[in-house]
Amino acid sequence: MGFYDYRCMISGVSLRGAQAVAVALRPVQNGYRPLSLGVIGQYDRYGCVDGVLADHGTEVLADYFLARLRDGRFAVRAEWTGFTRATERLHIEELFQCFERNYDALDDRSAAVATFDGEPVFLALIAHAIWDAFADSDINTGDGAIDTAESHATPNDLAALLTDSPTAEIYGPHATTLAPQLRHLLAVDQFLAATTLRWSPQSDQTQRYAESPGTQHFSDDMRRLLTQAESDYADTPHLRAALKTYADSIHDLLDDA
Repeated sequence: MGFYDYRCMISGVSLRGAQAVAVALRPVQNGYRPLSLGVIGQYDRYGCVDGVLADHGTEVLADYFLARLRDGRFAVRAEWTGFTRATERLHIEELFQCFERNYDALDDRSAAVATFDGEPVFLALIAHAIWDAFADSDINTGDGAIDTAESHATPNDLAALLTDSPTAEIYGPHATTLAPQLRHLLAVDQFLAATTLRWSPQSDQTQRYAESPGTQHFSDDMRRLLTQAESDYADTPHLRAALKTYADSIHDLLDDA
């Protein structure tokens, strides 16, 4: 297929040339829910991230899926990857590439490349600058201020995020050491719940900022999408500031004639 570019799930800006945060998603009734914490990397122009920033969260996630590969709950088509039950180590980039390649499973679940407990796993991508905005407080959605400060998340809030979810199985034993990352994910989740946005794979055409695999963004496209995002979040100071950070990070591409 060649290079292709996706848009940030929250802001709609192009991810070409930008750092992005990837979140694994599991399908639920009427939508999707996060399966993983946010994983930071560089958008790779193939719908995923590379150069992932390794930390305790990525180690926990990789170890969990390696264990599930061995016990059969996680399955990947043999013709697509070399993963087997004898695999000694999973790399996050390879794991998330499997999830991203499930875009055909949006319409036909039998087309899934990778499944967990029999269901395809998908991937959501958010511009890193936008993701980082949710580490701050009092993010204004335009309908009122939402307190998203990480320090204000309560144990009950975190328990609600993990209730009846495989996410609890993955991260529950590490909830103390991973509490800041869990609170960050919770802040994004609460913001989405208070808006018309929702967790969704990039190529799900029912979401606001959908983009089809194969689309390429050029400078004029990137400027147009940035202008749209600035309009969409004109009344949201934290996200306007984040869009400025994003624009500064890819200014060479925006300025390319």
